[in-house]
Amino acid sequence: MSQPPAFHTSPDRPSTTHPALARHRETADILVSETELFAARGRHTEEERRIFGELAGNFLPRASVRDRRRIAATLAAHPQTPVSILTLLAQDDDLPTAYPVLSQAPRLAPELLEEMVRKGPESLRQAIAKRSDLTEEVHLALASAAQSTDTVRTLLQNVAFSLTPAVASRLMQRSEMAAALEDDLAALGALSPKALMEQYFHLPKPQRAQALAAAEQASLIERAIAGRTAAPADPVFVAFLLRTAKSHAPYKVHEEIGQALALPAETVRHLAADNTGETLAIALRSLGFEETSATTVFIRLLGRRMGIQGIRKVLNLFNGISRGGADQLVRSWSSGSAVAGSRVESPRHAPLTAEPRAQRGGSQTIAKAPADQAKPGLKAVAGFSPTAKRPFGRRT
Repeated sequence: MSQPPAFHTSPDRPSTTHPALARHRETADILVSETELFAARGRHTEEERRIFGELAGNFLPRASVRDRRRIAATLAAHPQTPVSILTLLAQDDDLPTAYPVLSQAPRLAPELLEEMVRKGPESLRQAIAKRSDLTEEVHLALASAAQSTDTVRTLLQNVAFSLTPAVASRLMQRSEMAAALEDDLAALGALSPKALMEQYFHLPKPQRAQALAAAEQASLIERAIAGRTAAPADPVFVAFLLRTAKSHAPYKVHEEIGQALALPAETVRHLAADNTGETLAIALRSLGFEETSATTVFIRLLGRRMGIQGIRKVLNLFNGISRGGADQLVRSWSSGSAVAGSRVESPRHAPLTAEPRAQRGGSQTIAKAPADQAKPGLKAVAGFSPTAKRPFGRRT
């Protein structure tokens, strides 16, 4: 006589005919019942919270998906739910279980929220973006990890959100994201003239044009107030930089420019990594280079990558920006705010003739060899020491 086929049950609908399954269902029923009783009361003693935390912590791993979703929806908004239980639910692999906890449960640790932002998926990132208790570290994680503009827009439109320079900088580094959210960022002041100039390295092309216009306007205002004109470039430094560009190590040009303009080390790295050549053109204009010498530098540093047509575009930018406009941009880079995650305020009324930060002990710059150690491969130039701190780049 043939045996009857085995009866298979769903985890969410276990058969109560088998003793083990019956006990499992009974345990789940106890957990759901205790959860509803706990949520029905607004306040609990520490002892009651501890007992419930131990009970739920033991039973949750064995609860079905259906029961975990029900428990999460019940406990997410309760102000006295033990944090340990909220953490278990927030880390649940089942998204409908984790979602209500991540979007509204109080007292979740910032480290847990950062972890879930990095882990994703996007629906959970968007749930976290709705919270009103996020730290700047979580804001930075969202600005870095979000894959959808809807997620970032949810964060930007959160009434509890305040856009800090570090978060704005992180978003600006993601050019496509920043371009798509231009209106939202502008509404929060992220695209003010000052911010545009500071974040130039990370802007998409249309916003770089806005930054150039902002720099020119700031230059006109400063010139009208101060009435100063820029001094010509130091011919000794120009000759030295041209020799460096023609040498076997032309990449050192960026380091020398960084020293001359007293740029922070991280900003110099951005300058060297800018494949458009635009920031190099702005830096050379700020140093007072003429078209002929600037063209030589462009050819040596950009020729293989860009070709003649690309160099012409860079040269057009060089000729199109004024010395004063270039100065405004370079000074904004010197503030250190162009570096993601950092914020170094410059003095509000720093004079145009301020000496380089390398000499004032300010922002970090590229390390230089001691004055008594000559760089290999560099010949002495009359009146110029390649290893000494140089005050080039600041006009009187």
